[in-house]
Amino acid sequence: GFTRDERIRVISRTIEEACTASLGNSRIVVGVGRGIKNKDLLAQIQAWAESIGAVVAGSRAAVEAGLIDACMQVGQTGHTIAPDVYIAMGISGQIQHTAAIMGAKKIVAINPDPTAPIFHIADYGWVGSAEEALSQLMAGNSRI
Repeated sequence: GFTRDERIRVISRTIEEACTASLGNSRIVVGVGRGIKNKDLLAQIQAWAESIGAVVAGSRAAVEAGLIDACMQVGQTGHTIAPDVYIAMGISGQIQHTAAIMGAKKIVAINPDPTAPIFHIADYGWVGSAEEALSQLMAGNSRI
């Protein structure tokens, strides 16, 4: 085993989560975008995502707004992903983002703008705000 070296002293231990590994290995990814306006709403989304075994990622706009860590960015300047289910909340669906999620088996889009480009590639669309959808999803009235 190890021989103890008296010159070395452990000051602290930290465990770093491999952020991209969790993104790449997740069967369900919830993507948040510009439509998620604040950290309170984001915290609710993260709690719901955790309850369904999903990880939360973000569009470039969400990263730039300081909501999501850059290592969890999905898009042209982020990661390309292929989960079983991708749930886009408040993401308009610019080509840089949609190109990175085309490998998803099912795409669910939640956006208040019925003309958002994300609906062109979504398997299921929900026209409404993230807040409205989340309250329904958390109440268990809807199943994705």
